[in-house]
Amino acid sequence: MRLLSLFPSLAAAAALAPRQAQAPIVRAVSAKFLSGDGCPAGSFAQQTTTSGDTIELMFDSYLVSIPPVSASTARERHCRYEVTFEFPTGCTTGTFGNILRGTAKLPGGYKATFDPQYTAGLGSLSGESAQRGVIVGGGKEDVDVWKDYLGEQNLTVMHRTQLENQRNVTYTAGSRVYITAPDEKGEALLAIDAISISVRNVRRC
Repeated sequence: MRLLSLFPSLAAAAALAPRQAQAPIVRAVSAKFLSGDGCPAGSFAQQTTTSGDTIELMFDSYLVSIPPVSASTARERHCRYEVTFEFPTGCTTGTFGNILRGTAKLPGGYKATFDPQYTAGLGSLSGESAQRGVIVGGGKEDVDVWKDYLGEQNLTVMHRTQLENQRNVTYTAGSRVYITAPDEKGEALLAIDAISISVRNVRRC
């Protein structure tokens, strides 16, 4: 300050310099499963990452078995779950991301697709899925081989509120797993290890 007092113009410039606006913070709060014929039969654990913007669901027994039948509806499994995030007051926008990790065992020519569709209790979600989780079965020699898969989906999220009791936003997922098959002779097995849901790249509207 003594140096600034020697140069009044520098002192005035320092006083007028705008302060850096603090980036808004979105935090993951909780997650739970609701219903569906494809929901995990065993238990699951959830944890929030150190950054606070991601919630991870980890499963000990999330095995989806789709039998070899001709009816197309029998080649689908569904599971509904919801996740809650806490937003700051004001208008906030960011990237709502979903990453699905697991393994699959598919007969040759079979294709499994993982397609979560989210709806927002408050605010909005927009955009198309950046990448659906898809894995394709190999030849006869691969029938008994488990293959890793990774599916990712990114949407744009926006939330605007000035009320403290509207800061928590719950997103409900209708997660669909379906099989495309050339015949009705094989059984598809899908194991989901973890689902990570996050709100990142957060900024003011």
